[in-house]
Amino acid sequence: MKLKEGFFNSKRGITLIALVITIIILLILAGISISSLTQSGLFGKAKESKIVSIRAEMKERLTLAISELQIEKKGDATLDDITQEWIDESIKEYTNKVTKHETLDAKKVTMDKNGVRGRFIIDGKFNITEDTGLDFSYEIIEKNGINVKISITVRDEENGINKIELPGKEPLVYNSVEEVRDLEYDIELGEEYIILVTTGDGETKRVKILIEPEIEVTEAYVNTMQNATVSLESNSVERGSSNLYISFTATLMGSDCTIEPPLTEAIVRNGKYTYTITGEYNGRTITTKKEVIVDQYKSAVGLVKYDAGEWTKEEIEELDRLKLYDINDSRSNNRVYKLTDDNGQAFTFGGFTYNGSGEDTEKNSVSRNCGSMTRFGAFHGQDIIMPKYDGWIILDSYEENGKKYVRKLIHAGTPESFSYCREGDGTYRALYLLTGQVKDNNENYKKLADTVTTINVRNWDMYRDVELDNKGYIKNVHLMTYDESENTTYEIRNTGTNYWIATEFDNVNLYVFRGSQDEDATNEYCFGIRPVIEMNEGVYVVSGDGTETSPYVLGKD
Repeated sequence: MKLKEGFFNSKRGITLIALVITIIILLILAGISISSLTQSGLFGKAKESKIVSIRAEMKERLTLAISELQIEKKGDATLDDITQEWIDESIKEYTNKVTKHETLDAKKVTMDKNGVRGRFIIDGKFNITEDTGLDFSYEIIEKNGINVKISITVRDEENGINKIELPGKEPLVYNSVEEVRDLEYDIELGEEYIILVTTGDGETKRVKILIEPEIEVTEAYVNTMQNATVSLESNSVERGSSNLYISFTATLMGSDCTIEPPLTEAIVRNGKYTYTITGEYNGRTITTKKEVIVDQYKSAVGLVKYDAGEWTKEEIEELDRLKLYDINDSRSNNRVYKLTDDNGQAFTFGGFTYNGSGEDTEKNSVSRNCGSMTRFGAFHGQDIIMPKYDGWIILDSYEENGKKYVRKLIHAGTPESFSYCREGDGTYRALYLLTGQVKDNNENYKKLADTVTTINVRNWDMYRDVELDNKGYIKNVHLMTYDESENTTYEIRNTGTNYWIATEFDNVNLYVFRGSQDEDATNEYCFGIRPVIEMNEGVYVVSGDGTETSPYVLGKD
């Protein structure tokens, strides 16, 4: 046969030689594609994905069957109801087997479909967990920096072990042995390793090993100084005299970690403080927690169960209308009265607010029972200081007939702080803080009241405990006077901050009691107040020991 037009004849179509060459080329391309799929593991991954899907379907079907059993038994089903007869009747689309778990108080269900086997454990509460039938464990033999040597144990009592494939090593072949022990393997911290185990039934199971590096945290110290290397003794620091700080370091593989909340934040109360420590290594975020117990502050004594309530939105709005209220978080000194100038801060409360009105609840008291933080001056490095205690203590009492009778209670700290005006006329301050009782008995106060009418007298009734007041326990409430401050103990006088006394120093100014360890009162920009609760006759201590955990409980004859 003579070919006039090369391989292809326009009249007869493709030639035999061209057809053979085309087939050869297609076979070569098919071989390359199959090889690529095999080497890339796509076939294996597709098969594994199918197995996972079928097992998920099995678990869902088993869960549904147990739910139907519970409905049938009206919620009184038990493990004894999980029988071979029950599962053959309930789940017919699989080959199923029910046995009792060898070690657990549980039932083991084996389900087969299209060559895929699922093993599930059902506990007494009918929780379902997948059981691979393979026990895989390891323990660390040695650590050297990021390098770790581990010992692996693999066990399958039912099918035995045929092969173990470790990344970077030749496959280890076994003859369906029940257990492989003491298999040593070297890994690196923070790296993920996938171990393939082929069991005697031909099923290959994936096991992940990942050992994260640990964050190293040093011992924690509690001291009045930051970055201290020693802790102060328990019950050794008087609240209000100084703040405490927690110090420790945390590193991950030699790099510093992030600590929240920051250790620079002052600790103002005893208690348990929890820190979240975060580090980064090899692209992973590793987190741990550190708990520190603070018990260095002295315990309060003489505390009484008494609740003056929380500040309300309406009370704050009324103070704001009178130009008396401003959340002065900075405790800054300002020589301009807010009463006469909207830019002024001098005649304002130095840091309390009703619940929900401010974001910084650490600086703003929401309760009349809480102490308000104040700022010390240059002598104390501008620290924010917590007053000695929250709550109320006995100011005046006497013993009679085996009972402790209470005449007066007083706030243990300073429930409110006022910005301090160093210079200028203190008329407004004196008028507002002095009570009606003092007004009636003080000639200087009467003169001030006659000449200044821009401000109301302070209403101290907001510090009444409603429950005790309704029972007739409370006679009146007033600001602490000079005589009351002098005729009491140092422990009661010293609150950790200076405070106003309801006694005039001259015609316009009030006394300030130095309730802190600061020798120079002018160094402190904020002064607090100390309400006194005068009790009616017959109020006595019923129970309690006067501590923070067991305050005195009051009763009445």
